[in-house]
Amino acid sequence: MNKEVANALYRYFEILYNFNRNLITLCGVDVIDNSAHYEKFLEEVIHATPKLIPYKYDKPTKRYVLVSKDGLLEFIDEIPFINEDYRNILQRHYDLLKRIKRIRNKFEHKMHGARIVSSGSGSGSLFDATYQIGDEAFDLTANELISLAKDLNTMFTKIQRLVGRFAYEQEKVDHPYYRRLIRYDFCNFNQIYESELLRNIGKAFLPF
Repeated sequence: MNKEVANALYRYFEILYNFNRNLITLCGVDVIDNSAHYEKFLEEVIHATPKLIPYKYDKPTKRYVLVSKDGLLEFIDEIPFINEDYRNILQRHYDLLKRIKRIRNKFEHKMHGARIVSSGSGSGSLFDATYQIGDEAFDLTANELISLAKDLNTMFTKIQRLVGRFAYEQEKVDHPYYRRLIRYDFCNFNQIYESELLRNIGKAFLPF
C-alpha cells in the first residue's frame, strides 16, 4: 500500500457501499407496491458491478476475462492478493457476471433495449427479475447477487486492513480521509445479508 493507491480507493469504496445499500433495499421490495422504485435500485446494482470487477468479453476465447491494469488491478503490486481474489470471484459468479454485462452493455448503448418483463417477491424469495434483450431473457435473483456481494465485501475488507496498516505506519490513523475509508468494515454488510432481519432492513431503506 502507498499513498497513490490509498488516494484511488475512495471511489471504489463508495461504489461498493452504495452497491450494498441498493441490494439490501431490493431485499425489502414488494414488486407491486414498490414498482416505481425497485427497477432503479436494480439498475444501479447492474451498473456498479463492472466498475467493481474489471472484466470484459474476449473474442478469441469467447469467454469473459479479467482486464489487467484496469480498475484496482492496476495496483496488483501493492495489493498482492487482488488478482487471485478477482479470478476466484469471476470463476464463482461467471454466469451471473455474464448476464450482468449483457444487460449493462445494452443499457449503455440503448437504454430502452433491456426491459424487465417479469419480476417477483414474496415469502418464498426476496426478489427476482427477468430482463428481455431481443429474443433473449436474462434472470437475476437476490440469492446470486447477495453471494457476489459477500465475496466482494470480503475482498474489500482485506483492502481496508491494508489501508489501516498503511495509515498506522504513516502516523495518519486520525486523518479524516483514512478514517472514512476504514470506518465501516464491508464484511458488516455480510452479517446483514445473513440476518433474519434482512427483509425488514431493506424495507426501511425504501423511500416512503
